[in-house]
Amino acid sequence: MSQNERPPNSVRSLIERLAAGLDAEGMPVINPNEPQAASQPARQASAAAEPLALRAARFSSPLAPRRQHRPAVVSLAQLEENGMVALRRHRHVGEEFRIVRHHVLEHFQQAQGQHDPVRRNNIVLVTSPRDGDGKSFAALNLAGLLAEGGDRDIVLVDADFGGASLTAHFGLAESPGLLEFGDSPRQLAGSIPLGTAIDRLVFIPVGGSADAEARTALAAQRHVRSLASAVADSYEDAIVVVDAPACLTRSDATEISAIAGQAILVVQAGQTRRAEIEQSLDLLDSCPQLSLLLNRAAKRRRGLFARRG
Repeated sequence: MSQNERPPNSVRSLIERLAAGLDAEGMPVINPNEPQAASQPARQASAAAEPLALRAARFSSPLAPRRQHRPAVVSLAQLEENGMVALRRHRHVGEEFRIVRHHVLEHFQQAQGQHDPVRRNNIVLVTSPRDGDGKSFAALNLAGLLAEGGDRDIVLVDADFGGASLTAHFGLAESPGLLEFGDSPRQLAGSIPLGTAIDRLVFIPVGGSADAEARTALAAQRHVRSLASAVADSYEDAIVVVDAPACLTRSDATEISAIAGQAILVVQAGQTRRAEIEQSLDLLDSCPQLSLLLNRAAKRRRGLFARRG
């Protein structure tokens, strides 16, 4: 998207609501491929269609033979302490993430069979304009719901090398992870991903060093795009959810968007400025499927999910 082009109508509508500081109560899921959507019927239709999106063929993965022997290094308590709330079905947040899951799976299925020497359609990039917008919260909950009841393994990758990342929150700063993965992906594909309390969800920590500056320096040498490609190729039948740094503070998210099948930009209700959203959309424009997710809307109010692609 050039500097002079405006975002597509559905995405622009969300930007305008955020810029105006309006709440999202009663708003439907925004789908640019449909002329209009009614809020409750649209949600019911999404829920009805979702099982179709989950009907993926069984597959052979380097994770599968080891699943029953892989200890749950990340417990359910740790997941919930760090924001995993979407699995609680009575929570409004869970409903919103199920809508996001439906669209992610829908696009993933549509991309099956498409051959691109560069694009890794199994990568779902999650980022935000600035730190603190809730991207890690979104990545964690999306990965958990994708794994819940699904037929595919889900690999949650922490690629936030310099931030207060999921790796640190899970107490895994000393564990090998993404930064080591690029050295010998075939040998490490079965050992680096750590099991979680959710059956089909595994976690790849940042790796490298417990020191943030050392990790950042090492990441610059290893090239995050190559690391993400190595993970996607090693688990080509899995969905790889990448929690990337904020795209206005580091270039990593922009690099990964050049190979990702889809990207989700998490923006914070009442905080993220319109200029930041538009600048972020420009940086992620190379990704064919780009979505906006509103985070931290007031209680009892619906979040917004808009997508382009």
